[in-house]
Amino acid sequence: MELKQHHKKAARMLASERYTRKEVAEAAGVTVMSISRWLKDLDFSEELHLLRRQNVRDNSSSYVQGRIDGLILAAIDALDRLMRDGESETAIVRAACYILDRYHQPLGEGEETRGIDELRQALRVVTDDD
Repeated sequence: MELKQHHKKAARMLASERYTRKEVAEAAGVTVMSISRWLKDLDFSEELHLLRRQNVRDNSSSYVQGRIDGLILAAIDALDRLMRDGESETAIVRAACYILDRYHQPLGEGEETRGIDELRQALRVVTDDD
């Protein structure tokens, strides 16, 4: 079958696994029986399969990014503790120099703060180098 917009909408909704077949049918303007028939169609099933795989990849990426963000915060906390409470003056100085050498750059004219994305990128470099 040639997939039209209502087929693709139904496939996206089914792939999200947040809607019942009845809700999908209502949104697509068809009956639940039509959804059942579509699920048996090779083209529709293939589209649904591709969308489900994409959802798995997207969810995995979100999970990994969340874990990375958590590790970045832990790395920042570790450097902060080392610089505040460290017993080794050499380690404290090395941590401070590392941060200053890598990330201290004067702000450009008219630039008051650096964006959060730029900070995240800088922090990723810190965790990548360790």
